[in-house]
Amino acid sequence: MGLSSKKTKTEQTNRPIYSRQIEGAAAAQQAAYDQSRGKIADVSDNLLGLSDDLLARFREGDPAIDAAKGYLTDTLTGDPTQNPYLDDMIAQTNDSVRNQLQAKMGTRGLTGGSDYYGLIGRELAKNETGLRYTDYDKAMDRKTQAAGLAPGVTAAEYIPVAGAMEAGQAGAMLPLQGALANSAGVGGLLGQYQNVKGTQKQSGSFMDMLGMGLQAASMFSDRRLKTDVRRVGRTDAGTPIYTYRYGGEGPFHMGVMADEVNENALGPVVDGFATVRYEEVA
Repeated sequence: MGLSSKKTKTEQTNRPIYSRQIEGAAAAQQAAYDQSRGKIADVSDNLLGLSDDLLARFREGDPAIDAAKGYLTDTLTGDPTQNPYLDDMIAQTNDSVRNQLQAKMGTRGLTGGSDYYGLIGRELAKNETGLRYTDYDKAMDRKTQAAGLAPGVTAAEYIPVAGAMEAGQAGAMLPLQGALANSAGVGGLLGQYQNVKGTQKQSGSFMDMLGMGLQAASMFSDRRLKTDVRRVGRTDAGTPIYTYRYGGEGPFHMGVMADEVNENALGPVVDGFATVRYEEVA
């Protein structure tokens, strides 16, 4: 009885059901992509051109935004107590207050005395103080509003930049995205085909008899561990094959003796006993 083993190459093709339809769909998708590549390139160029235009607009500046920034800057940095028109307003209203008081007191015959001039002075001072306070209060309100508007104006200035970045990215990525989508679609259809190529080791009668019965214990092929030894055959290379049991108990095993195999087939020595790597037995 001999031990024979050989390596054979196997090749298998898995052809799915409806293969003609699948191949047709893949071809149709590829054709559709090929036809649309020119349009994809045109859209990509348009988006990249739009990106350039938006960046140019940002560099040139927007007159409306520039005017808004100028107003905010003047308002926020201006002195709220300085109003070139306030003195004229005070003079005009003082004349009005004086005339009203003179007319009212004249009808009572109270003009010309110290009380008259004191009352006029107090009313004029009161009028000026009220106007200056109101003007200051309004100036501070304008500063508060300007501070709230500043972030929005700044953000508006960079709107073209955001649009340019978005258009540029979309234009640059569009051809690649189209190619990837086409590859994924065609690959998903044709990926159902599998071509399997490989090498398989097939064994002869000796390994067939051993089968899955080669447990870890049977790897111990030291002659000293075996009893009821009986020679039953040899391998193609002439290595003797035996049946035996371990320690006189248990089932019979079939194998070789460690002292009779080629050196390459020897495994490690475990607790002083020799082992064999059966895959290397000649």
